[in-house]
Amino acid sequence: MADDFAVTAGTGTTIRAVEKTSKKAQVVVLDLGGAGAESLLTTTLPVSIAAAPVLVAGTALIGKVGIDQATANANEVVVKSGTVTTVTAVTGITNALPTGTNAIGKLAANSGVDIGDVDVTSITAGENHLGEVGHKTTMTAITFSLDTNIYADGDVLADTQVLAACLRVNDGTGVILDAIFNDEDDQGIAFDVLILNANTSIGTENSAPNISDANARTIIGRFPVTTLDWYDLGGVRIANIPNIGIGVKGATGADDIYIALVSRGAGTYSASGITGYFKILCD
Repeated sequence: MADDFAVTAGTGTTIRAVEKTSKKAQVVVLDLGGAGAESLLTTTLPVSIAAAPVLVAGTALIGKVGIDQATANANEVVVKSGTVTTVTAVTGITNALPTGTNAIGKLAANSGVDIGDVDVTSITAGENHLGEVGHKTTMTAITFSLDTNIYADGDVLADTQVLAACLRVNDGTGVILDAIFNDEDDQGIAFDVLILNANTSIGTENSAPNISDANARTIIGRFPVTTLDWYDLGGVRIANIPNIGIGVKGATGADDIYIALVSRGAGTYSASGITGYFKILCD
């Protein structure tokens, strides 16, 4: 059946209609073509929609939004419904972390509290150790100051003198492994070696020892150099004393220990006639 049908009213008028389930539905024509023109609208209604509002930075958003790059204000972003497809430039965002920021991940040193892979080049050396750590062995020289007059058995051969910087750290500890002495006056006389952890006198050189009970507490070890230990090289003698094994501790606040000698014979020396080296395994 045809869409249009005739209606007799007076002289007669034709009304446009469409067939809908055996009934006619009138067709309403929107005038889109201007005065006197007929343009039947059959698909999309051309409606003009105003531009989306602009959201200032800091506005809270809920839902799925997109970003319109064409904004005149660099501090604003135009937000419309939809999906973000392309962002060509974003400014005003930095990656700097203020001091004290807690962070997890790979960070540079001094950026706060760091956990993870951290740059350690700026960490200073200290005394905290993790794992197995080796020891440092020191070889420290000493030249004893002596009296130039003849000594008697039992006299102070060399009063307390410093073995400087022989330990790894201040107040450090260690073990004397061995020592070697040079008798440059070729005397070959025996003497006792006293080890002290403070600069306390044991008496006057070329006189019998005279030390108080309190000062004697600073003596932390003793070992002998016998006449049999000396090895004659013509104008000089040497005595190597191995396996001494005396534990030592540095003077308070220092990495030094102190040495004194007591003569066990009658010898005559020059002012610096006895020199030596001490080998110490430091903790």
